[in-house]
Amino acid sequence: MTQSLDTYDRYAQQYAAQPSAGAGWLRDLRQTGFDNFSRLGFPTARRGNEAWKYTNVAPIARAEFRPPSRNGAATDAARASTVWSDDWNTLVFVNGRYDAELSSVHDADGVTVANLPRAVESEGAAVRRRLGTLASVEDNGFAALNTAFIADGAVVNVAAGASVERPIHLSFISTDEESVIAHPRVLVVAGAESEATVIETYVGAGDNAYLNNAVSEIVVEEGAQLDHYRIM
Repeated sequence: MTQSLDTYDRYAQQYAAQPSAGAGWLRDLRQTGFDNFSRLGFPTARRGNEAWKYTNVAPIARAEFRPPSRNGAATDAARASTVWSDDWNTLVFVNGRYDAELSSVHDADGVTVANLPRAVESEGAAVRRRLGTLASVEDNGFAALNTAFIADGAVVNVAAGASVERPIHLSFISTDEESVIAHPRVLVVAGAESEATVIETYVGAGDNAYLNNAVSEIVVEEGAQLDHYRIM
């Protein structure tokens, strides 16, 4: 492991304390993520660590991030600081949790947009087939940690041949709670010959330090055109 035992203990306690709800395959996926994070830790070693050798993540490893004690609320300032249109399909997540009141989902032919628990409930087999297949937990400590705490996030499925005119907006907002950590997961599947635009925005509503350990997996099938933007 590359981080201190105290750091590992904090995340082990958070892992043990999280609700065990969800399908059995999802619980197994979390366990796989946690087992690999326990082995890998954060990529703090500089030697032999090509992917992270120019990025010092030691402050993240040392920090005492913790799950939010409250869901919080997205402030007008946070909303105003990013791209926004009421005509878009927008899913809003506050401290990593879906906020239905702030979200705006419109019916559109050829596309389904849902938060992760709802997607697992309605199309569990399709989500299971894709989730966790692209973000490697074998050699990426951040992806492994996210996988260990998969609870919420966005699932976007664009049907083959569909042309989705309105952008799909996934907004992740961290409130002003100090040292809060969230692990949102995004899964986007663009079917063959489809066209769509997905925008991810990440906003901090306060000045306190926080960690939004997000992982996005994007599947683009043959002939599909997906414009993907990430705004921080």
